[in-house]
Amino acid sequence: MLLFDAGPRSDDQPRRHSEGAFAFLNRVRGPVWEQCRDLLEAWHGAFPQAEQWRIARRLQSGDDRQFSSAFWELYIHEMFRRAGWEATIEPKVPHSKNRPDFVFTNGRDALYVEARCVYDESDAGAAARLHAVYDRVQNIDTGAFWLAVRPNAVGSQSPPTGALRRDLASWLSRLDPDYIEADFTSNDRERFLWIHDDWSIEFHPLARPASTRDDPPDRAIAAYLPSSAQWVDDIGALRAALEDKGTKYGALDHPFVIALNVIRGFHDHRDTAEALFGRIGFSVNFDDPSAPVAPVLSDVGYFGTPEAPRHTQVAGILLGHSIDYPAVARAQPLYYPHPWGTASVATLDLWATVDWAEATFESAEAAPPQCPPHEHFGLPSNWPTGDRFPGTRRGHGH
Repeated sequence: MLLFDAGPRSDDQPRRHSEGAFAFLNRVRGPVWEQCRDLLEAWHGAFPQAEQWRIARRLQSGDDRQFSSAFWELYIHEMFRRAGWEATIEPKVPHSKNRPDFVFTNGRDALYVEARCVYDESDAGAAARLHAVYDRVQNIDTGAFWLAVRPNAVGSQSPPTGALRRDLASWLSRLDPDYIEADFTSNDRERFLWIHDDWSIEFHPLARPASTRDDPPDRAIAAYLPSSAQWVDDIGALRAALEDKGTKYGALDHPFVIALNVIRGFHDHRDTAEALFGRIGFSVNFDDPSAPVAPVLSDVGYFGTPEAPRHTQVAGILLGHSIDYPAVARAQPLYYPHPWGTASVATLDLWATVDWAEATFESAEAAPPQCPPHEHFGLPSNWPTGDRFPGTRRGHGH
């Protein structure tokens, strides 16, 4: 079975805000996207045949989280397949009715793998309503400008946007692009504040280069500003994704690896280290104000401590950072072995493996991979090749 329609395709415009990941890839024309479709068709065709329909249904569901999750399973399967491993999907395990996603075997070794994605926590309905407003604004003629947009409040209902589009165009027509302040923190900067019921969105003008102003802009919105300062708990999100996996399948007869694709914008190595080993707090001696502030472990991480290790049946965590289909030739998964685990695995040549003798909470010292990602997957180093959107001036954008 094929994932994508056969074509022909005529629409080479970038992805719309309210457009799903599969709908975009099935619709968009151009050599870059043909390469991406061909890759996913090949990976899907190499997936165990009895399970191809199930993963196709998830890719085609219209739910971007289902698409990302299904893609991550295709990626994990292809990674092991190219290293000479064979997969069984959702194998039975000795001491649980629950089943992990894979067991991989290569004639000598076997290991279980659970694949999942860690997402930004957001209100999907609010995001859809906001994206619909962006799509309505995106095709207005903004003249000598682009727009930067900051959502202050997303309303509970979809708003009418006809007046917004007219008022934005009228406001921009009165501005001089040669006298627009580029500093978004400036109180004197021009802005258009749109308020409708419980909605509030700020629009800021960005002057286009003088040489391009005679041509209509290919899209109105060019920059997205954060709505406000907010606390982002990447540590808690990663730990929550891990927490039920270490004991969910009981005692296992092969090593167990948890493969996570972290689709969150602010995640870094320190977040991972604190999720695995515990958050760092500080001890203050109030009886002696001159005493130094000492770092302490404020809670216990997923791997525990040398004195009290946890989840020791987990051999390690394989971590990807927002790995998506256009990035497979460049994306580098990082393997965090359990330092006190009861089992270990022979790492794949694609993995960079953290060396706990050298790594710190601030820096992930890792043994480099033996094979770069593009070689592992049999792709050119600059794959996918060509302009992504040749019909626009944003040819190399995504």
